[in-house]
Amino acid sequence: DHLWTFETGQTSTEVNPSYTYTQPGTYSVSLQVTGDGLCANQKDKTAFITVHEVPTADFIPDPEETILEEGTISFTNASTDVGTMTYWWNFGDGSPLSDEINPSHTYTDSNVFEIELITTNNNQCSDTTMKVVTIHPDFAVYAPTAFTPNGDGINDDFEVKGIGIKTYLLQIYSRWGDLIYESKSLEDKWNGTIKGSDAPIGSYVYQIHYTSMIDRDYSTKGTVTLIR
Repeated sequence: DHLWTFETGQTSTEVNPSYTYTQPGTYSVSLQVTGDGLCANQKDKTAFITVHEVPTADFIPDPEETILEEGTISFTNASTDVGTMTYWWNFGDGSPLSDEINPSHTYTDSNVFEIELITTNNNQCSDTTMKVVTIHPDFAVYAPTAFTPNGDGINDDFEVKGIGIKTYLLQIYSRWGDLIYESKSLEDKWNGTIKGSDAPIGSYVYQIHYTSMIDRDYSTKGTVTLIR
């Protein structure tokens, strides 16, 4: 018969047991073998097994979400025992890996990128963690200076175009300051009418309030000329 005694107090009667240590440290093991004649022999191994601590990989991207024009992300290494391990960063965009402790990286395309950090300590124990950063396209709005709602199918509507816009509000005013048109969608177009009737030829003031994909608020103001 076999009796294995582990320093943690657990025992096993298997011939070739497996045992999982859950804490780092140095452990002793004892094996007692008893024959059919009840003769026993015992072997003790002091400080026989060393369990190394597994590192914990972690990092903080700053910012986690931005626009392409401001596409540089700083990564703060929040792993255990920072500075005593080796690091491999994969920024998720096909660029070369980095072995810096706290790298920065500039993205040249908009997308959602998965960042991978692998940490390895002196005992070759490693850990991996992954997080994502979001790079939105640069934002912009464009409004034409004139349009001709005469039904010829060419430039018949006042259409605002935008990219990288999260929220949007267009307001158009008459020359007397009355609100004559309002929209919250870039899909909408003003067809040059007021309450179903053709608006007079002339200039109209518009205001556009919008929010970028990273929740920054902007406003712009201008005039558009209605020509028939």
